[in-house]
Amino acid sequence: MIVRETPESFILIAQHTHATLSGQLAEHWKEEFFWQQPHTPEVLLAIYQHDRGWISLDEVPAWDVQHAQVFSFIGYPLQTKLLHYTRGIDEVEAMNPYAALLCSRHYCSFMREENIQEKEFVEQELKRQHTLIERMQLDDPAKQQLADYHFRILQLFDDLSLYVCINQPGVSKDEEFPFFKNGFKNSDKFAFTHGRKIEAYWKNIHTVSLLPFPLSREYTVAVPYKEVSKKDIQQRGLAEAYQIAPLQTYQVNITS
Repeated sequence: MIVRETPESFILIAQHTHATLSGQLAEHWKEEFFWQQPHTPEVLLAIYQHDRGWISLDEVPAWDVQHAQVFSFIGYPLQTKLLHYTRGIDEVEAMNPYAALLCSRHYCSFMREENIQEKEFVEQELKRQHTLIERMQLDDPAKQQLADYHFRILQLFDDLSLYVCINQPGVSKDEEFPFFKNGFKNSDKFAFTHGRKIEAYWKNIHTVSLLPFPLSREYTVAVPYKEVSKKDIQQRGLAEAYQIAPLQTYQVNITS
């Protein structure tokens, strides 16, 4: 769950909703850098489905007693989170092995080697990746390079969608979520950026500006969310308060 707190409520955006937005944005990736390539449908599938392990977890949000707030994807209990990461990648693999390879690499990319549970997760996923690479005969250097490129596309659109969802609309650069203050990771490796990371800025509450601009045209996304009042949580409990909260949307124009 992506969580933003206000004085009276929590703004909650499901992880799979965020992933769907990342896929919608990826479909508007500059054509000369994506389309006409092998594996395009599989890359889009990976982007759309990369957070599907969160679907069941986000149906009933969990309460963080220690910090008196809704658990976000960052602080969610690790053992449960890793179990669902694995389950989600399993489900993607059942859809398409190339998409599963990209999703597996994506999750391994933010694991910490010093944590034994995360280290075991990475070891498990590296075995999966090796098996998938052998099955799809991707051990050729050129094919590996293309897979690296597709992995960076997944990272970029995950970051772009997360930027839109996790920040308070209209926030200043100084106050935005720290993940993105210095641009999107690895975005400087795309040819059209000329070694510069793609950076995002909120121009106003409905507009995010990107530089360099990675899309083929300006695009508007509708972000579904629920605003759950703290009063309802106190009176009804988080699960019921979340269920009765109406689904709302806000729109964000992605522009150059």
